[in-house]
Amino acid sequence: MYPNNSTSVMLGHYLASELHHVAYYVPEQGPHELAAFTCVEEVKIASAGLDTTIVKLTSCKSLNNYDYIVFPLLDVDPEKPRQSFASMSRNLFK
Repeated sequence: MYPNNSTSVMLGHYLASELHHVAYYVPEQGPHELAAFTCVEEVKIASAGLDTTIVKLTSCKSLNNYDYIVFPLLDVDPEKPRQSFASMSRNLFK
């Protein structure tokens, strides 16, 4: 997991340039999709023409089909306690 979009994009660029298949895990519920902004699209554009796959996943069902999975910012509400973030993460990755 990376703390901001620009880091997630840079990581995706690097992985794609090494011809890895990359998935961005972005749950549709809540503010996660807004926080991820254009990460996936930026990496897709940068990797056009390469023999790699860049996708956005909204569930954990097919995570094992990718070489790397990038988690853009999931902790998007700094006013909530860290325990709330831990609980959300535990529920997402059961």
